Amino acid sequence: MNLRLAAKIGWIGALLIVLLIPLALLDDLVRERQQRSEEVAAEISASSGGAQRLVGPLLLVDQTRRIEKLETVNEQGTLKQVTRTERVHEQRVVLPRRVQAEIDQATQRRARGPFEALLFRGEHHLRAGFDAVAVEGEDVTIDSVRLLMAVGDARGIRAVSAKLDAQSLALQPGTTLVWNRDGVHAELAVADVQQSFEVAIDLDLAGAGAWYWVPAAGETEVRLRSDWPHPSFQGGFLPDAPEIGESGFAAGWTISRFAGAGSDALRACLARQEHCAALGQSFGFRLVEPVDRYLMTDRALKYALLFLGLVFGAVFFIEISSVLRVHPMQYTMVGLALAIFYLLLLALAEHIGFAPAYLIAATACCALVVAYLAPALQTRTRQATLAGLLVLLYALLYGILRSEDLALLLGSIVLFALLAAVMLATRRLDWSKVGLPRSEPGTEPLARGAS
Repeated sequence: MNLRLAAKIGWIGALLIVLLIPLALLDDLVRERQQRSEEVAAEISASSGGAQRLVGPLLLVDQTRRIEKLETVNEQGTLKQVTRTERVHEQRVVLPRRVQAEIDQATQRRARGPFEALLFRGEHHLRAGFDAVAVEGEDVTIDSVRLLMAVGDARGIRAVSAKLDAQSLALQPGTTLVWNRDGVHAELAVADVQQSFEVAIDLDLAGAGAWYWVPAAGETEVRLRSDWPHPSFQGGFLPDAPEIGESGFAAGWTISRFAGAGSDALRACLARQEHCAALGQSFGFRLVEPVDRYLMTDRALKYALLFLGLVFGAVFFIEISSVLRVHPMQYTMVGLALAIFYLLLLALAEHIGFAPAYLIAATACCALVVAYLAPALQTRTRQATLAGLLVLLYALLYGILRSEDLALLLGSIVLFALLAAVMLATRRLDWSKVGLPRSEPGTEPLARGAS
């Protein structure tokens, strides 16, 4: 290998290192745009109702307990024992025996400029059966009973109605709970809860990002349908047998009284009047965007140096396998064209989506590189070969980006296949003569011993 070819290899290596600078700047730009997108999504979500966490329905019982205390008093120098009666006001939570819920959700996108937020809105049909609210002792008097239904963000409540058996209830905003004030409540007549009864609640609830349910009943059964095909189930309970398809998903949860949060945790919340740890014992899902344009662009940038090296290697291989001479400045221009692909991808993806943006940006860069190197490649065969290699590399990169779970496996297989192809193609190449001028036919030196 002559000095000129060694210098060119050194130039290509140095160029790859220099190109890390614009690639790093592009990576910072992607993170900046992603942060701005998250801020706008949070602002849109705040106006439409954020993540929703449903607790209830449940009963909050205000009661008065009469306590008799024996006290010693001094009356005119004489000590006497007197019985005094005190009234202590208490609250206790009564959880339903069984809750059944049918939920139908629909999703929609709200945009502000190039940024979007994914929102949902669902019709919740709840049926809760309660046992009779018993009086705990002869010295206890029930003052009032309130039906509560708590949500994560009350701004998402579009409409709500409730019935006790067949009687409509007058709902008021708020839950009167310190640890979760968002929701609704209704005053119930004490006489109506002295025997078993059923409550029906119809709730039109909007939100963004995530939906959760806190199982507080003895038996909880929730059936949910949504038109979003990419849920991420979370919480302490996974759905029984979810069905996920292109048109959405259906999921169901059945929680027994042995696995639920239970009344003890909610009573503890009521006693402390602070953040409720029982809210963490929930189940639900988040709406996941599988092809997030910023995440995909960031993942593409992680393969940028490898992609540049493969393209430079392809051009270099074409050069050494023929009498072509590609100037180092041409390698530089090709590298800049390949680097600007990621900027085009980010800019276009914010307006038309990742897949169309990738197609347009890749097509434009392929056409630019082939058109620029066409005079140096000379023949249409070499031009078509380079174009085919670029198309293949961009297609492989897109496949790796879309295969989130198999990205490492596919990337490893592709790299091994490319290395194997290069090694097999150059296995008979005499590297000691690469770059040396070729001899004209008929001028080869005679072999020793020839006459």
